Amino acid sequence: MKYHINLVESDSTINKLILQNLLPLVNKKLDGAITQIIRLINLGLENSIRNQNEYGSLTMPNGKLRAEFGISDIGLVDGAINAILDSVYVQRKPLRASKNGLVGGFLLGFMPNNVLLSVADQFSVITEKGQSLPWLKWLLFEGTSSIVKDYDVKFGPNTKSRTGEAIMVQTNRSWRVPPEFAGTIADNWFTRAIDSIDDSIETIIIKSMKE
Repeated sequence: MKYHINLVESDSTINKLILQNLLPLVNKKLDGAITQIIRLINLGLENSIRNQNEYGSLTMPNGKLRAEFGISDIGLVDGAINAILDSVYVQRKPLRASKNGLVGGFLLGFMPNNVLLSVADQFSVITEKGQSLPWLKWLLFEGTSSIVKDYDVKFGPNTKSRTGEAIMVQTNRSWRVPPEFAGTIADNWFTRAIDSIDDSIETIIIKSMKE
């Protein structure tokens, strides 16, 4: 006995129906992949940030930046890092069916400047006189520009120092971020941390999407 099947729909219509039925499943899988991508990238980025020379200099007892900025509580540094990691974001473009297949995806974004400035304000050093010292803003954006005119840092034990290691004294020079750490909007502590895991980011995205 022979059977014959006649397709009453065109190939393009059948293809469209298949894709439309796949959409909810693929969108759900993509959402799960994005969650994993962000988690893994944040882990890698956090390690990279903490492995940069700036982190050690900001947090070690004899760290140069810690003394220069007068950071007595290294919780400010870790708090700022955590807030920055929370700013990693995804702009999702829901998938849609087209004649070429499923089209859509997502945009992965890091550390918008407005977020960095907000974090810098939130985790500033507050002096005994109630002044706010935005050390993170200086470190990330000011390069080697003069910041405190006619003053410079004098290193050495001092009871008037917030860290006990340095104080600012009046001189004929101006204080600026040490050049080996000075950052600009295009090249700073955090951009270098991102650059160092650039290959890993691509690997994480490809692996997560395949899984």
